[in-house]
Amino acid sequence: MGLKITEKQDKYTILIVEDEEVNCLYLEILLEGFELNLKTLHAKHGKEAVEICKENSEIDFVLMD
Repeated sequence: MGLKITEKQDKYTILIVEDEEVNCLYLEILLEGFELNLKTLHAKHGKEAVEICKENSEIDFVLMD
């Protein structure tokens, strides 16, 4: 199994699945520290997250508790 090296993208889309608004805001602040061009989306629960993923093929990462 080899190491896969990928090139840096111009923009990343991250879906944050979190029912507590303050936790979502905290994650967004942490992500700003990476100095990447990020677009964040927010879902309050798993079912909503699945629907958002079906509608948005550009999602690169999903952060879910």
